[in-house]
Amino acid sequence: MKIRSHNYAALVARILCGAFLLLPAFVFSQSSIRQKIDEEKRYVNYEDEKTVEKAKGWIRDDTTYYVGYMYLGAFHFYRANDDLGFRQDIVALEKAMHLIEGEFDKELRTRTNDIFTYIRVSAIQNDYCDIAYWLEQSYQNIEEPGKAFEVVSHVRDRNLQMEQGI
Repeated sequence: MKIRSHNYAALVARILCGAFLLLPAFVFSQSSIRQKIDEEKRYVNYEDEKTVEKAKGWIRDDTTYYVGYMYLGAFHFYRANDDLGFRQDIVALEKAMHLIEGEFDKELRTRTNDIFTYIRVSAIQNDYCDIAYWLEQSYQNIEEPGKAFEVVSHVRDRNLQMEQGI
């Protein structure tokens, strides 16, 4: 069976058109998942037993969003008391750091006098500082001061408006 070139072009055009029509639905569903995660995280304590379950659920829902990894790493950070425990939280916190820097680079570099802009970016910057603090402290606890210094230097180089807690 031979496909005619004009039929093939029409088929490709239909596929591309369908993909573009489905793209807004995908973006909306991704946005609604993140809104759900942001709403749920308000009621989750880093040290609560259910934090791991919630964080793993958030990671399943959206593997590209930093919040699940941040909460998983924070839970392990507060529970760690030996080298193995801190190494375990470093994995999740490094992933969270990578994801937040990749997606929210503009928000992390924003310094402003406009209160509305500051309110919009301050939550991201606060989460970033929390992740950096836990990561830096974890490196200190496994006696890798060079990596801890790299984390602190990396935050300093971002020139955040308010480096909360680090």
